Amino acid sequence: MLQIIPDDIDFIFGHPMAGREKKGIDFASEQVFNGANYIITPTGRNNIKNLELVENLILEIGFKRVKKLTSQKHDEIIAFTSQLPHVMAVALINSDEEGRDTGKFIGDSYRDLTRIANMNEDLWSELFLGNRDNLLKVIENFESEVNLVKEAIFNNDKNKLIEYFKKSSIRREALEK
Repeated sequence: MLQIIPDDIDFIFGHPMAGREKKGIDFASEQVFNGANYIITPTGRNNIKNLELVENLILEIGFKRVKKLTSQKHDEIIAFTSQLPHVMAVALINSDEEGRDTGKFIGDSYRDLTRIANMNEDLWSELFLGNRDNLLKVIENFESEVNLVKEAIFNNDKNKLIEYFKKSSIRREALEK
């Protein structure tokens, strides 16, 4: 992308970690950025003062924090924090048995986990394939973790499940700090 941007343009790459599963102006919300995270991927061409200006603007419109990452680190973390959850939502909703009338039995857990399965197919297929190597790596790691839970259930190992749940609770609470 930098190759097509004129040298006198200080283009700053950014990625708001906020969005909605529904598209179009009818679903726009002024609250979408409040408390969200934002990633900037500076280049060697960026002017420090412009980076500071953009960062201040991002915070001013309601984002909670701004992180600066290399484009490689951005792609790695996005594979885990954005793309993998979409993979999980798609797999969960598509694993449902046809004709079960699941919608009449769902609660908040299922609703929360599948909200993002209603996606822009063209966009997300491009995003997945454009970050293929990083996404495959995190999918494999996720599969390993699912297999640990599956193994504990198979072995009727309540202690292992409790240990696993405690670990996840601690890690989830740490995300908010």
